[in-house]
Amino acid sequence: MFDLGTTMKALAEERPVFHSEADFQHALAWALQRQYQAGSVRLDYKPFPEERFYLDMWIRVGDEACAFELKYPTRTWTNETLPP
Repeated sequence: MFDLGTTMKALAEERPVFHSEADFQHALAWALQRQYQAGSVRLDYKPFPEERFYLDMWIRVGDEACAFELKYPTRTWTNETLPP
C-alpha cells in the first residue's frame, strides 16, 4: 500500500514552494522514487497506446499501481523574502 501522506509531508518540509506544476510533479516523482526504490515511477505516462490520453504520473511497486493527475493551484506570492 502506498503511503502518500508521509511522502507529501516530507516533501512539504523539504520544499514548501514550487514554481510550476512541472516543478511539483518532478519533485513528487523523485520523492516517491526515493521512498519506493524497488518501484517504477513514470511521468506523462500513456497507459493506452491507441488513445490520446496521458496521466501526470504512474507508479508501480510490485503488484500495486497508482495513477496521479496532479492539480497545482496558484496564488499570489506576498512574502518579501524567498524561502530557504
